[in-house]
Amino acid sequence: MVGMRKMTDDEKKMIQGGRCTPFYGYCFYCPITKDELWATIEKYYAESTDKGKRYIQFTYERCSEPLG
Repeated sequence: MVGMRKMTDDEKKMIQGGRCTPFYGYCFYCPITKDELWATIEKYYAESTDKGKRYIQFTYERCSEPLG
């Protein structure tokens, strides 16, 4: 399409309904792609094992859209 541009991460989250969702004391967003999911899991596990586990639980329970 003419005039298409790359969307920012915030714009993608708005389209996906990915507003910050409180979950066990953390604030998570649903990932847009599988690559984003894995990168976020690795990042959160590096910060804290609990945060990584809660993010996986959050995506399983709250993010019902299939990842592309």
